[in-house]
Amino acid sequence: MLTLCLSCRRLGTEAVCQRCIGGLRRGPQRLVAGKLATQAAFLHSGPARALVHNFKYRGIARAGRYLAEAMAPLVPEGCTLVPLPRVDWRLLRYGVDPAPELAGHLSALTGARVACLLTAPLLSPDQARRSRSDRQPPMFTLRSPAPGHLVLVDDVVTTGGTLESVHRMLGSAVVMALTATASPR
Repeated sequence: MLTLCLSCRRLGTEAVCQRCIGGLRRGPQRLVAGKLATQAAFLHSGPARALVHNFKYRGIARAGRYLAEAMAPLVPEGCTLVPLPRVDWRLLRYGVDPAPELAGHLSALTGARVACLLTAPLLSPDQARRSRSDRQPPMFTLRSPAPGHLVLVDDVVTTGGTLESVHRMLGSAVVMALTATASPR
């Protein structure tokens, strides 16, 4: 059956073509703010960047499932996944909330629980076009108390500012953060 590659959008027979698979690079492990262990499935470049873009801005759900499949082996056993929700106006504009969708797929693949503990603000400045030094993380509010052994889930980590602010809010209950991609340093 012919389909479009989820990354480059070329016609082929596989969800992601061999050319794009060859361009995927394993994501880095790093510490955010010197404290929070963060693991990404892929480096945010080339085909992985296109996968995230197609999922996040074009609403291609299959790209999100593909990313979650790559993230699933990184999910610690017995954890609760906490997705970082998208700012409301972006959810309305693009029709997809990447982190909760990734968390839902990860739950289906691994059996991990999902706890939607955070509420995003209605508005927040667009981070994608700002320099690293000008980025301001959205100010989430906590919906309910945080159970232990939490894994933060997001689509992309760039500076780590958003993950760091949520980690400060949830404290020692957070054991790590997991993202689909991480930008090169």
